[in-house]
Amino acid sequence: MFNKNPNEMKKSILLSLIVLIPLLAIGQNSAVDKLFKKYGGRDGFTTITINQGLLKMLSQLDENDEDIQALAGIKTIKILAVEDDAKVKEINFYDEVMSKLKASDYEELMTVDNKDENVVFLAKKDGDIITELILVVGGDEDNALVYIAGSIRMKDVAKISKSIGVNGSIKVPGL
Repeated sequence: MFNKNPNEMKKSILLSLIVLIPLLAIGQNSAVDKLFKKYGGRDGFTTITINQGLLKMLSQLDENDEDIQALAGIKTIKILAVEDDAKVKEINFYDEVMSKLKASDYEELMTVDNKDENVVFLAKKDGDIITELILVVGGDEDNALVYIAGSIRMKDVAKISKSIGVNGSIKVPGL
């Protein structure tokens, strides 16, 4: 990994962040905070927190790269995942978050419902700016929560997705 050229390294970092984002983070959201407090640091769970300092450093790698600059508006990314197969069947992050979340504050960007799993991707907006992104997965096989807080333009989310080859994940007119 360390022998890559700077462009490959940037793309690797962006890919790593994008992979982590959909598997997230915490600010002032009580439903999300409660889940992190309840399960964070316990055996069988993985918690990842990426703070603004690291994201700011990444955005400074190449000040002319718009894809990397899109990271500058993110304040925090938090990820919580169940790693223990026995615990996955006992817990449902989707049910826990959705029962406590004030859904009217969020726009549903994507939902997936099937007999074994529920997935929802939510955005809280202030005008054209996304202030929170929440991805919740709950079910018999997977439980994960991703929370991103900051000041993110929808077109920046689309740029990051396009830069790592996630075509069609988010369609923004004019891009």
